[in-house]
Amino acid sequence: MKTLLFITLLSGSLLPVAQPETATVQVQEKYVTVTLLRPKDRSTAAHVTKALVSYFGIHQRQAMEIVAAAPVVLAKQVSRDEAASIKTAIEAAGAEVEVK
Repeated sequence: MKTLLFITLLSGSLLPVAQPETATVQVQEKYVTVTLLRPKDRSTAAHVTKALVSYFGIHQRQAMEIVAAAPVVLAKQVSRDEAASIKTAIEAAGAEVEVK
């Protein structure tokens, strides 16, 4: 009986259980949330609306509602590269964007 227990411990059958948890934690850290805080001023709201329409492919009416409701989350659980792309496009139109 003791020999069987010793072989089981040496085979490492308990070790792989801990590895997926660390991999899961690393995957979760790669994803971020992009939030539209507000247009910089009243005149840039139209430019921000157009940027939302072109980037996300939504209707202009929906984009206007998003800009009016700011601060609002634009994208959840996106990669850092995609978040940087969204932030660049929306900030170029004249809005303040936060990536967490």
